[in-house]
Amino acid sequence: MSPKVDAWTVAADVTRGGGKVNWAVYSTYGDHSKTRVQVCPYFDGLGKYTVGPSNVAVDVWDYNIGGYKSQLYTDWTKGHFYVRAKGKAALKGKRKGSTVTLTASAQRYNPERYKYVAHGAKKARVQVKSGKKWKTVKTVKLKRGKATVKVKTKHNKQYRFVFGQTSATTGATSKTIRI
Repeated sequence: MSPKVDAWTVAADVTRGGGKVNWAVYSTYGDHSKTRVQVCPYFDGLGKYTVGPSNVAVDVWDYNIGGYKSQLYTDWTKGHFYVRAKGKAALKGKRKGSTVTLTASAQRYNPERYKYVAHGAKKARVQVKSGKKWKTVKTVKLKRGKATVKVKTKHNKQYRFVFGQTSATTGATSKTIRI
């Protein structure tokens, strides 16, 4: 007769940067497919978290001994999730003759300071709308979360500022401005 599993528990470590932050527990009782893990960005930080390896405990009825037998093993499978700060993008513009000056700014929420701070996003782009598509005018390097771009044009056009997501910050797109 094959053994019947009567109870099981899986406790998976949750780590960040090599340090244990918490653990996720699944068991016979409750929802078998998901669980919740509490991490605090203030104490534990932003970025990539790893789930696993897991300690697995299984209680099996053993007919030979007429009782339960516990089996313990380690599942080395790992998964990941990210805790990201919210990013904000803004764009302002001025026109002087045929020169349009666009000032882009990027911010991200800092949970340690409880406020938004300058964000040095890489590959931040100022874009212009051309037909139905957005085209990059310039990829900018942000200094203290800001960058300025000058464009020569006589026509009013729509512009926006975008930056991509990182492991610690969400991407963002500014409101569109027409100038």
